[in-house]
Amino acid sequence: MEITVAGSGTVVPRVSRRQSCVAVRTGGETIFFDLGNEAVRGMLHAGLDPLAVERVFFIHFHPDRR
Repeated sequence: MEITVAGSGTVVPRVSRRQSCVAVRTGGETIFFDLGNEAVRGMLHAGLDPLAVERVFFIHFHPDRR
């Protein structure tokens, strides 16, 4: 199992930090928890393929979602 934090920022947007986005790779599957603002940019920065996402779980709401 490999866990990658692609974003760990705050509610207030910051150039240097992205909102919550965690990837878990296990058994050949990529699972994401939360996809906050700038999640795709965080995935790319962490060397993850955004098109390889198998499942997404939202464990909390983000202020940019309604």
